[in-house]
Amino acid sequence: MVLSKFRWLEPINAALQVAVLVTIPVEPKSINNVLIILWCLTSLLAFNRTRYNENRIRFVAPFILYFVILMIGLLLGPDPFSRNARLFVEARISFLILPFFLLISQPVNIDRAMKWFAGISTVLCLVCLGGAIIKNFNYNQLHDLDPLYVNPWFFTYFLYADHVQLHPTYFGMFLMSSIVFLLGWRREAPLSGYHWILIAFLGLNLVALMSRLIIGLMAVYFCFFLLFGFRARLRSKLAIALGGAVLLVAVALNPVAQKRIRDTFENDSATFSGTNLKVRMWTALYEEVISVHPLAGIGPVNVDHIVRHAYSRHGLVEPAEQNYNSHNQYIEAWVHHGLFGLFSLLLLYGYYFYVGVSRRNHLMIVAMLVIIVASITESLLMRQKGILFLSFFIPFVYLNSTKHDPLSHDLAEE
Repeated sequence: MVLSKFRWLEPINAALQVAVLVTIPVEPKSINNVLIILWCLTSLLAFNRTRYNENRIRFVAPFILYFVILMIGLLLGPDPFSRNARLFVEARISFLILPFFLLISQPVNIDRAMKWFAGISTVLCLVCLGGAIIKNFNYNQLHDLDPLYVNPWFFTYFLYADHVQLHPTYFGMFLMSSIVFLLGWRREAPLSGYHWILIAFLGLNLVALMSRLIIGLMAVYFCFFLLFGFRARLRSKLAIALGGAVLLVAVALNPVAQKRIRDTFENDSATFSGTNLKVRMWTALYEEVISVHPLAGIGPVNVDHIVRHAYSRHGLVEPAEQNYNSHNQYIEAWVHHGLFGLFSLLLLYGYYFYVGVSRRNHLMIVAMLVIIVASITESLLMRQKGILFLSFFIPFVYLNSTKHDPLSHDLAEE
């Protein structure tokens, strides 16, 4: 039920909701912040009572619990009323307000919204590719190299994603969500050549980002899709699988990929790149911090000196000097908020993954898997893009479930 004098705001509210979605990966983040404010204001004026029911209120309960645990940890920690504490609250308030505003917002055609999301992802990839070509050309001119020489670092990992100011893991999350949507969209009809070209282009960019966990998860999903979700002759499936295998082999020959693979297994504490170093950081935090403050943690703000001390005692020079976080959201929650924080985080992740499975919501399942896996090597909820991906993208997908995906229930009938 919408007040008649504000009914004209309904399409504006829906458009702003889509605008918030598609600008999550876009820099500067102030664009997204302004759109969120405008969307929240129109949501209050164009209140949609039909979506505000008991079942969907329960849906946001884990977000409320997680936010309450964060605030309790803040109050129990040092300097709960400092400027850093205020910034901490401002960044995490999204967990509390965004799901509620989605409850009272206008329904959105998720197919159209995700097409826009995939379109923005494609534009970002084109920006990265163009920037890499320009950087490579300038590098060759500066060093008097053959103009056709290709420096692989410009086309992979940090130097590739740097053009859009996105960490490769976060960029990979957005690309994988776009790819999964395109693969699942209108699956009752064959995908056109245009869609396959777009999927291949986004997939190449995802591989170029060299986020090992995201690439592994995408490979597993693609195998699952070929086996169970792709209605085609066996010959077509084998041809696509062979193309994917050739792509992975070609990427594995890339010097950057080879270094990333070596970094996974080599124990090098001099630089921050290998998985082994992250494991040593986790060990240091467990032995020096978690074991001392297992239940309540040390608090979320003004405790960097404790973390640095833990790294220093274990000989981790660069992490201590550069003030690295744990690069693991589970460890991060345990360090700063104790077992209660870890439990609330696991409940948050587990509940929304369960909801996706029980609703057979294809996109939500994969999005939650991406979040769960990426949290192993990234402190995902320490950055705005990770927070928004969880607190806005997941409820958005759930509340605007699409009937075009045969793996999803149409929630409009609830």
